[in-house]
Amino acid sequence: MEGSLPLVKPGASLKLESPMKVRPQTAASKIGSLQSLDGEKKRMMRTNQTFSQQQISKLEGALNKLKHAFDMEHADNLRLRKELQDHEIEHLAQMRSVGGIYAGDRRDKAVQKQIQDQADKIEQIMATNSLLLAESRRLKDERDSAKSELNNLKGILKRSDQELATMKRELASVKRQYDQVVVDKEVCAGEAKLQMQRFEKEKELWQSEVREMRQQLESVRRVNTLVSSATKKIGSRSSSAASSLGAPTTISKRTEEILSRIMGDSATDINTGLLNYVNELTVDHEKLSKAMEVSNETISRLKVQASGDRNGTRRLTRMLEDKLSASESLARSLAAKEQASEAHRRAAHASLDRIATTLRLFESDTEFKTERSTPNDSSIMLLLGLIEQYAAGVGFKSVDAAGSKDTMTASVLARVSGTLSRSAERDPEATPKRIMSLAEHRANVKDSLADLRR
Repeated sequence: MEGSLPLVKPGASLKLESPMKVRPQTAASKIGSLQSLDGEKKRMMRTNQTFSQQQISKLEGALNKLKHAFDMEHADNLRLRKELQDHEIEHLAQMRSVGGIYAGDRRDKAVQKQIQDQADKIEQIMATNSLLLAESRRLKDERDSAKSELNNLKGILKRSDQELATMKRELASVKRQYDQVVVDKEVCAGEAKLQMQRFEKEKELWQSEVREMRQQLESVRRVNTLVSSATKKIGSRSSSAASSLGAPTTISKRTEEILSRIMGDSATDINTGLLNYVNELTVDHEKLSKAMEVSNETISRLKVQASGDRNGTRRLTRMLEDKLSASESLARSLAAKEQASEAHRRAAHASLDRIATTLRLFESDTEFKTERSTPNDSSIMLLLGLIEQYAAGVGFKSVDAAGSKDTMTASVLARVSGTLSRSAERDPEATPKRIMSLAEHRANVKDSLADLRR
């Protein structure tokens, strides 16, 4: 019958051809493949900890296939055990039918031994299956931990990308700032060069103005000396002439007012203005000296704290602009003082010219009428020479009854000359001292400009 065991003769051995002969080899090969997969996975985990999603899915598929194969193997084992039991029952029935009880016992023992061997093999397979299931669970746990580690690595990679983008933006910003600093540095270098050129021009102008002021002060000193000597001579000779002649000392009020207004106030104002001008120059020199000391300290501090940043360049530019404005204001003040000195010179020339005109000193000297119109040192000296010549004897030899030229004129001139001499003799050492202070100030400015160039 179909599915039953074949009949066995007495004395013959029972041979069962069961499909379980190749099953253990198949399970061993599967176990070996699983172990090789496990070893490959461990090797991959050692070499690279960041599994991709595709590799994890492949491992899951392989594990699922192995689990399915283990389930099929277990079902085959149960089916084979059932077939063995059925074969045993049929075999006992056949043995009873043929009457071979003892032979059947031997065959039954052999069958029982084969059944026991197959049962042991099945137990081994079941134990191996349990081990494989435990290994599968372990691999699943490792897969989950690998997934979590992969997620952590993805988060770290994302944060690293964000930090890299931030650093790139900061680097671009720093590069732009550096380019701007380079441009600002070039601009400031050009501006500093222009400022140095302007400082050189201002220095040359200031030096020329100092030389002119020195010449003016020297000419004023000579004028004051000549006026003092002339007025002394006029006073002495007028006194002797008045005592010898005994002439009346009357002069018209108009002439006295004109002479007093022309000579007295003008001379006093001239000397007072010149002294005030020199005093102002001294004060300006002291202020500039203090400013240059502050500037030198600032320059030394900036040299110590110098850097390539834009704020330092701006501070240096602002300091140069302040120094330039101070130089411009100094130039304007010097120009104003020069104009004031020129005005004083013109006023002195006009006063002396009016005195000479009043005394009619140009009637005998027609050549000087064209030269006296220019207010310079030579014309002033010529006017003073004419006045001194008039005081020496020309003005006191012809005295008329109307009193147009008398000793009153000499007294007025004496009073005016006394004012001039007192102004000139008040401080005879002031002019050289102030000239020396101006020279020192010039040297200080020159040193400061040299420091700025460095």
